[in-house]
Amino acid sequence: SQCLVLEFERKRLLDQLSQKQEQIGLMVHQLRNPLTALRTYAQLLLRKIGPDNKDRDLVEGLLIEQAQLNRYISALDQLSQERLPSQSSDPTPLLLPPVLPENSSINFRGLLEPLIDRAAATAKLQGRKWIAPTSWPEWAEKVRPSEEGYIAEIVANLLENAFSYSNKGSSIGLQLNEKGLCVWDEGEKIPDEEREKIFDKGFRGLKNKDKLGSGIGLALGKKLASEMGGSLTLIQSPKEFENALPQIGNAFVIYLAKNKS
Repeated sequence: SQCLVLEFERKRLLDQLSQKQEQIGLMVHQLRNPLTALRTYAQLLLRKIGPDNKDRDLVEGLLIEQAQLNRYISALDQLSQERLPSQSSDPTPLLLPPVLPENSSINFRGLLEPLIDRAAATAKLQGRKWIAPTSWPEWAEKVRPSEEGYIAEIVANLLENAFSYSNKGSSIGLQLNEKGLCVWDEGEKIPDEEREKIFDKGFRGLKNKDKLGSGIGLALGKKLASEMGGSLTLIQSPKEFENALPQIGNAFVIYLAKNKS
């Protein structure tokens, strides 16, 4: 009986460690987006001030520190992905909500506009064309439950993926209509054999094996969208979401509970 008690205690402790390990992996994954944004803004500032500006060393120092932080995050990412002898089957922890004032209401336009500004800066740095929304459907302006703020994290991850994995120089955009919202790129289409697997936790496409990343963003995004009564889907082409969008490329669509077609 003592052996049985010890075994139960061992399993309980391993499950706790697994949950903490998974939460650390999630936090690490989310840290990448703001760090990438900081690097983008610093690089744009470096371009703007010119080689002879007296403050150039300060901006270069920021970039050095950002690179160091990124190395620490990569190390933590590797630690978080080491498998323990037992893994808990508990629900995956949620993404962090955006930072909002206490008791504030939200709408999707307010959540997405900072991400649009960040994407525009990244596109400028990479020499890409960025297509921002030109109109906002009525549902994007309405007050939404605060828990739907997680949508901002899903969109941030989709945009980061588009900038990281699509062909250099290909256009990237965010489009909204009555059906939902779509993050698209005009790059090389994701292979047919990977189109379902990319939503599996830890899956990395063959083309992106050597790039940084943990392979959890899409899995978490799909899970969260489902828990909110919507869905996250990879459709055949951007044009399928909106006729004015490109025929070739990739398009991830978030359908929300009240906007699913």
